Amino acid sequence: MEQGSLPFTSNLARVTRTRSMETVVTVPLPPPNQAEMDELRMQSVERAAMTSSHFNQMTYEQLAQFHAQQEAMAKRLEDESSRQFAMAKAMEKNCLEQEESRAILLRQQEELGRQRNELKRAMAEQARVSDAHQEMLRQASDAMRQQNYKVEELNQKVRRDSQRWGLFAEATNQRSPFPSEQAAPTSRIENLMGVQQVPLDLCKW
Repeated sequence: MEQGSLPFTSNLARVTRTRSMETVVTVPLPPPNQAEMDELRMQSVERAAMTSSHFNQMTYEQLAQFHAQQEAMAKRLEDESSRQFAMAKAMEKNCLEQEESRAILLRQQEELGRQRNELKRAMAEQARVSDAHQEMLRQASDAMRQQNYKVEELNQKVRRDSQRWGLFAEATNQRSPFPSEQAAPTSRIENLMGVQQVPLDLCKW
């Protein structure tokens, strides 16, 4: 037979167990004295205090751990927020730089277009001036050719007149007894080009 005892708050009960049945017999005990009750209360208070202290210690450690986790998470969130903010600022700066670069490139393209148009106008003006100069040279060449042709004609006329004058003077000298007196009135006359010509009345002879 196995025997065991369980404490209760008011009465004590003895449980008798057998292999086939259990019998609970309530045996009244004398009430404890005041010292025992105080001791029991003190033990209960100490156990409750120890349990509360242990629970408080566990709660404090859990709270401290939770607080540390929260601080670490807040630090990570703050770092991530700072990193994202820095990335956003860098992207904004990059966008501004790209906008400035596009504006500078657009201004450069406009300036190149303006310079190209000015160069086209200058080349067209130069071509026009060159054409005009070539035309002037052609006209001058034609005028020079015509002038040379006229000079050649005048030279031929002068040579013919000189030949006629030489024949006339020779014939006059042969007929006149005073060659010097006959030759004086019929002296040659210089024309505007510095060439001596025979007077018209003598050329008719």
